Amino acid sequence: MSNPHRQYVFIVGPTASGKSAVALPLAQKLSAPIINTDSIQIYKDINIGSAKPSYAEMKLHPHYLFDFVDLNTTYTAADYVTSVQDLLWKENFDKALFVGGSGFYIQALQKGMFPNVKTPLEVKTELEAWIDREGFQSLWDWLKQVDPTAANKLSPNDHYRVRRAVEIMKTQDLTLTQLREEVATGKYAPLPPHQRLNLGLRADKDQLRERVRVRTQKMLDLGFVGEVEHLIQEGYEHSSALQSVGYKEVQMFLGGEIAKQDLFERIVTSTMQLIKKQMTWFSRDPSIEWFELGCEQELIERAMTWSKGTSS
Repeated sequence: MSNPHRQYVFIVGPTASGKSAVALPLAQKLSAPIINTDSIQIYKDINIGSAKPSYAEMKLHPHYLFDFVDLNTTYTAADYVTSVQDLLWKENFDKALFVGGSGFYIQALQKGMFPNVKTPLEVKTELEAWIDREGFQSLWDWLKQVDPTAANKLSPNDHYRVRRAVEIMKTQDLTLTQLREEVATGKYAPLPPHQRLNLGLRADKDQLRERVRVRTQKMLDLGFVGEVEHLIQEGYEHSSALQSVGYKEVQMFLGGEIAKQDLFERIVTSTMQLIKKQMTWFSRDPSIEWFELGCEQELIERAMTWSKGTSS
């Protein structure tokens, strides 16, 4: 990958904030492909409830990493990062527009992920002997003394996570807190060298709720319940994607856990809870330049100005 002047623009924000609508005209102006950063829109056969771009929209402009993972496939954030790396290696785009609201996917691309530390046999043996000799509590006491910040985020009764934390620290010769700080610096960032602009779309709670209500009704009118019913009949009821917001509630309705008259409001409520979590996640990133709903043209102009400026 020989191009040192790549430009990557990220359009982020909560569900129903209008990211997809602004992405297409911006991508066309930038002559940049749209790359999905939504953890649900990656899946095949899950269309109405995922608010995936339509087939017609995808025909208008290049879209990547939509609609390509089987519903019964276990697909992790690490798999997603690999998919993006493979795509960028193959295509070597000068510019790319990343669009979606899955904060963990976006963070994994921009900063990398916590290193996948494999514990050597000798460390496992050491910890087993330690626990046999002094009890599990001593493992927790050691963790709390060496890395109190990490320990305070764990329960002393969560034996798996406490032991895993000690394994990582013994293997890496760094505390968990130090490792997390390294990730935050971008040391493990998987993307090729590039210049990046993070732009966000948001709206106030009342505006988002109204948009969610309109979108939910449209999904139900388009046959959302029928889509889920068909997926269950095809054997996908245990897919992680069908536990996502909207799909989970429709499954509950089909299973008799939610009355028909309550389904709409349950989906709206769950969607608003998701939006709150998304905004909490994104609010931690000071690099995001936020634009309010209705200011999409200003967002497009900002991206175009930035692109021209970094090209010169």
